[in-house]
Amino acid sequence: MGLTIIHTIFMREHNRIARKLAQINSQWSDDQLFEETRRILVAELQHITYNEFLPSVLGHQTIDKYNLNLLNSGFYENYDINANPSIDNAVASAVFAFMFTTVPSKMERYSQELQNLGSIKMGEAYFDPTEIYRKNKFDEYLMGMISQNAQGSDPVVTNEMTNGILTESKEGLDFVALVIQQGRDHGLPGYTEWRKGCKLEPQIDNFNDLTTVMKSDAIKKLSKLYS
Repeated sequence: MGLTIIHTIFMREHNRIARKLAQINSQWSDDQLFEETRRILVAELQHITYNEFLPSVLGHQTIDKYNLNLLNSGFYENYDINANPSIDNAVASAVFAFMFTTVPSKMERYSQELQNLGSIKMGEAYFDPTEIYRKNKFDEYLMGMISQNAQGSDPVVTNEMTNGILTESKEGLDFVALVIQQGRDHGLPGYTEWRKGCKLEPQIDNFNDLTTVMKSDAIKKLSKLYS
C-alpha cells in the first residue's frame, strides 16, 4: 500500500510539471511535454536517492569515499557512458532484502493536524492497496508515512513479515524464508565467500569470528540453525 501511495505521488507530480510546461510552451507536442517532464521527475528521484536514501543506508563516510555527494552548484562532469549500470545478481536477489527489516508491523493513519487516527496491520495491506481507495484514506496513510518512524536496519524482521501476510490459500508468507530460497535458486555464494570476494576483514572461518561484525544474540541463533 505504501508503494502504491509513492507511485501515485510521482504520477501526480509528473502531471503537475507537465501542466506548467504546457502553459509556458504552448507549441510543444505531447511527446515533448512527456520527455521534458520525465527528465525533471527523474532528477527529483535522483536527488532523493543520493541526498536522503543512500546516506541513510550507506553512511556519510561511504558517500564521501565514493564521491556520491550532490553538488551545491554546477553539473556533475564525471559521468561514464561506458560504465555498466547494472547491479550484481547477489544485490538484486539478496542484499536489497535488508529493506524488509525496516518495514514496520503496521501502517498508521494521521490527520492533517498529525492526530493519530488508527492503523492497519502490514499483513492486511501487503499486495492489497484497496484500503486507500476509501474516502480520505489516501491522505491519511500518506500523513502516516510522513509521521511514522521506519524500523531500524538490523537483523530483526517483524512477525508480520514472516507470518502475518496471507496468500490466497490463507497460508502465511515468510519473506525471510523467501529471500533465503531465492538466494539458493540464483546459486549465490554464502556470506563468508562474499566477504572474501570483497576483501573484507576479518576472514570468517567459524561462528566465533563473526563477533566483530554481528551481535552475539544473532550469532547464537545462526549457530543453532546452521552447522
